[in-house]
Amino acid sequence: MENERKKTVTLKDIAERAGVSVAAVSKALQNKSDIGQDTIERVQSIARMMGYRPNAIAKSLRTGQTKVLGVLIPDNCNPYNALVIKGIEETAKENGYIVLVANTEENPETEREVLQSMISMKVAGILTIPISLENYKFLTLPLIFMSRYPYRGPYKEEAKKTLGEKRNFIVNDDYVGEYLATEHLIQRGFHNIYLITGSSNIRTVEGIMNLTRLEGYRQALKDYGLAFSEEKICFGISNIRDSYTSVMKITEAEKEPFALCMNSDYSAIGAISALCERGKLIPEKAAVVGYDDIEMARYLSIPLTTINQKKYTIGMESAKHLIYQIEGKTTEIEQKILKPTLVIRQTT
Repeated sequence: MENERKKTVTLKDIAERAGVSVAAVSKALQNKSDIGQDTIERVQSIARMMGYRPNAIAKSLRTGQTKVLGVLIPDNCNPYNALVIKGIEETAKENGYIVLVANTEENPETEREVLQSMISMKVAGILTIPISLENYKFLTLPLIFMSRYPYRGPYKEEAKKTLGEKRNFIVNDDYVGEYLATEHLIQRGFHNIYLITGSSNIRTVEGIMNLTRLEGYRQALKDYGLAFSEEKICFGISNIRDSYTSVMKITEAEKEPFALCMNSDYSAIGAISALCERGKLIPEKAAVVGYDDIEMARYLSIPLTTINQKKYTIGMESAKHLIYQIEGKTTEIEQKILKPTLVIRQTT
C-alpha cells in the first residue's frame, strides 16, 4: 500500500483493483447515475484507499476550463496582502477552486507578463491588486480589482475611459481613511502633521490611491482651519527602509512636536524605529498613525494607532463574486467601497 501512495494513481489502476472498466471508474468518481450505487461507493472507497487525486491539468485540457483563480499582488512582503490572499484562498477552497498567486513587484511590465502567463494557463478568472489599468484593457477573462481602483473624482472618469464602466472592484475608501487619520491627530492637539506616502504617479493605480489619500488629508486640515504645506508631504516611501530614512530626516529638522500619517503599518514600523533611535517620546513629542491594521500592529512595543482596512473581507468577497460570475450565477457588476475605521492605540 505504501508503494501505491508513492506513485501517481490512475483510473486504470483503480479499475484493475475494483474489477471494473476504466469507463465505470470515471463515472463512479463523477457520481454518474447510470451505474449502480454499490459500484460508485466501492470505486470511491478504493480510490481514497489508493490515494487517488484527480489530474486538474488533464481535465482542463479536455474541457478547456480550469478551477484555478489567478491572483496578482504587488508586494508579497507586505502583511496586508497576506490577509487578502487568505480571504481568497478560503473562499476558493470552499467552492472547489485552487489559487495561483504571483508577485508583480509594483512593475507594470511584470504585471503584463504575469497576466499573459495566467491566460496561457487557462485560469478561470483573475483577482488583482492592480498597477496599470492599461494592462487589463483588453482582458476578457472574468476579472475583479481589489484594494485599489480609481473610484472618485477625475481619476474615476479616466478609469471609465480606459476600461469602461462595467468593471468589478472592491476597495476601501482611501479618502475617508486618510481623513480619519489626520482628524484624529488634530484632535490629539497636533498641528504639525506629515503625510508619508508612496508614489504620486497618476499612470499607476497606486499613485492614484496615494493622491486620493492626499485629498483626504488636505480636507481634514481645511475643515479644522489648518494650512496645507507641500513640505509636509513625503512621496516615494514604499518600504520600512524608506520610511526609516525619511523620518530620520524629519527628526533632524523638527524641534517641535509633530505627527506622522503613514501609508501603511509596514512603513510605520520603520518610522517608530527612527523616532525611538532619536529619543523622541511617543506620542508626547511624535505621534504616529499607521494604515491597514495588520496583526502585528497591536503587538509592537508601542501598539500602533492605525486605520483598519477590511483585508480578509476584500479577498473573501472578491473571490465569491468572481466565482459566481465564472459559474454563471450572476451577471451583476460588483462595485463596492468599504468604510475604514480608526483603531486607537498608544502611538497617539
